[in-house]
Amino acid sequence: MLVTGAMAWALFANRGSLSAYVSLPLFVCGIFFGCMVCHGELARSKPHPDYLTHFYLSIAAGGAIGGLMVGLVAPQIFSGYWEMPLALIALALLGFYCCWRESAGTSRASWLMIIGIASLATLLILLLLGGLSSTATVWTKIVQGNASWGCAAMLIMSAVLLQRYRLWCAVPLTALLCALSFGGRHYYDIAHDTEYSTRNFYGVLSVSKPDRWHFRWLRHGVILHGSQATSPTQRAEPTTYYGRTSGVGRTILAAQQSAGALRIGSIGLGAGTLAAYGRHGDLIRIYELNPAVLDIAQTRFSYLSDSRARIEPVLGDARLSLESELARGVFGNPEQRFDVLSVDAFSGDAIPLHLLTREAFATYARATKPQGVIAFHVSNLYLDLAPVIERIAREAGFRTALISDRPTGLNFTVLSDWVLVTRNAAFLGRPEIAPYSTPITPRPRMREWTDEFTSLFQILK
Repeated sequence: MLVTGAMAWALFANRGSLSAYVSLPLFVCGIFFGCMVCHGELARSKPHPDYLTHFYLSIAAGGAIGGLMVGLVAPQIFSGYWEMPLALIALALLGFYCCWRESAGTSRASWLMIIGIASLATLLILLLLGGLSSTATVWTKIVQGNASWGCAAMLIMSAVLLQRYRLWCAVPLTALLCALSFGGRHYYDIAHDTEYSTRNFYGVLSVSKPDRWHFRWLRHGVILHGSQATSPTQRAEPTTYYGRTSGVGRTILAAQQSAGALRIGSIGLGAGTLAAYGRHGDLIRIYELNPAVLDIAQTRFSYLSDSRARIEPVLGDARLSLESELARGVFGNPEQRFDVLSVDAFSGDAIPLHLLTREAFATYARATKPQGVIAFHVSNLYLDLAPVIERIAREAGFRTALISDRPTGLNFTVLSDWVLVTRNAAFLGRPEIAPYSTPITPRPRMREWTDEFTSLFQILK
């Protein structure tokens, strides 16, 4: 029951973006303990052997219904992943019901003490873990300074009371109240300022416009995938990871100074921000897997419609689409290949590994001009992807450079890391690139990623 409340907190903490070293052990243990509780109670409810056939049939039917609810019903009725907080609330409710059933003879005074201790423990937990709204200034003042130690001491006293008077029902009741509180805050944080939200097989997309910012944001789950200023005078400015000082921004601007019309490829659409760099005569071909992303970029953002370049969206898996185009001879003429190819599909917490292998890189190289540049966006909360790209590029005879953009002050952009890969050493030495790039330090004993081998454990931050 305690780990159930902890999982509810993990959904809320830092908008659900906890360190992998915290979230992985927490949820693995939570799922294990939750399954042990549920299976244990199921076994205890086993009927007389005469009814075991019905019992096992009910178990199988429950599993089938659960799978249908998660796989088919939930994506249709929920605009977000609300199954998780609801499951945690249901698990805490089950634990409370089991304790209540075993405490049938508990007196009214004991129940009043149980409710009081659970309420006190929940309040203290919320105070310690930031579960109360920041607008509640009275509570903020309580936990300032060393008052948090007092909250922790009172929480320990609550646990001692439970042990002394064996009021175990307060434990699942506390977990239930915490799950309700943190689940409610999780819902509020996601739904607040959200203009539009949709969910499909590929995940949850939401568009938000906070009142205090003149920006519209696109998120895939909790990961930022693009933004745009709402002001007519600023909406053409590239933002987030694609600003003019980012790796891909410097690459495109440098290429525009030394070439005529550019052919730019982009794996990953986001809000369509790269289209802001388009000039008359340029072509920007965008490969996007999720049709909902294309719909949002065309209807909720104006980068694509405002761009002066010719925009060619291609729906489907980027690697398969490129391989199909190569097989059809689309890139047979070197002039039809990309001057710059942006590969931006790795900022989430579930990266498409098939786009980051030796074989995938060979496909990118065949679709890019001999002196062209492949720019990989490697900003990621959990994974250090730059050494992976450096190893693959080095084995293929390419040069690499890492551009880490760290804007300061009020800016349209955010922190970003881009790895530039090219055969053109002169390009990496240009004044627009060289002063802002750093070499990539290879990771020792790291194998080259292929379609047959990848290992995320090697690159955990």
